[in-house]
Amino acid sequence: MKQAGFELTSKLVSLHESDKILLRYKLIVSSDDLTGDNAAYPDVYSILIIKTEDGVDVETAFFYDISRSRHIAEEILRCLCESETTPCGAGYIIYDLL
Repeated sequence: MKQAGFELTSKLVSLHESDKILLRYKLIVSSDDLTGDNAAYPDVYSILIIKTEDGVDVETAFFYDISRSRHIAEEILRCLCESETTPCGAGYIIYDLL
């Protein structure tokens, strides 16, 4: 599996100075094993979101095969990052965007 060199990170600071929250958004590209390299769109783009509080990963979400188009996958990732979407709410946002 190959991974795209594309990552967006957004930092959030809550109302309490001691509560630091970090959201990491990663676009991951892999190959479709069923169609191989002969398919029109052999690359599968997925998104991983990790929420970290005080240095500990507390929540993750992985969305497999959100698109076969890199451009569309990057736009979805950009929207998630700009809106500072958490892993638990990302599924609803992705559903609305698709």
